[in-house]
Amino acid sequence: MNLSHPLTLDDVEFYLSTGAIEKYTAYYTNIVVPDNFDRIPVISIGDEAFCGNKLTSVSIPDSVTAIDDYAFRYNALTSVLPLDSVTTINGNVFDRNVTIFRQPKADTETHNQPLKIRKNIPLKKLMIFFSYLRLFGLENPTNER
Repeated sequence: MNLSHPLTLDDVEFYLSTGAIEKYTAYYTNIVVPDNFDRIPVISIGDEAFCGNKLTSVSIPDSVTAIDDYAFRYNALTSVLPLDSVTTINGNVFDRNVTIFRQPKADTETHNQPLKIRKNIPLKKLMIFFSYLRLFGLENPTNER
């Protein structure tokens, strides 16, 4: 059984002045990003911070509002908790991964539901969803590559 590892300051380069995780330096594949380090909120994940680390599962807290370019590129992600608090997602965040699934928010949902649009979704969240589509190259699924 692969247990999720809660990240510590020993696992990342974290900038206290900006609240940004800039580099992942550990080897765990199932990780939980905390909402703070030493009482400083984690508010962003920097360029290529988790790039190429064979991650399979990431839990991102509500404190994170921005994820920068290629932050999770070249991993094996199959699970990412909903990114409801994220208002800025820069290009190719999940590029070169396995299918991304969200985890259930409540016991009534089943596990490994693909990301999908829900009814009455706020415009900001809808924009994030379309950002996901662009990140995965699905903005125009009728085009052949």
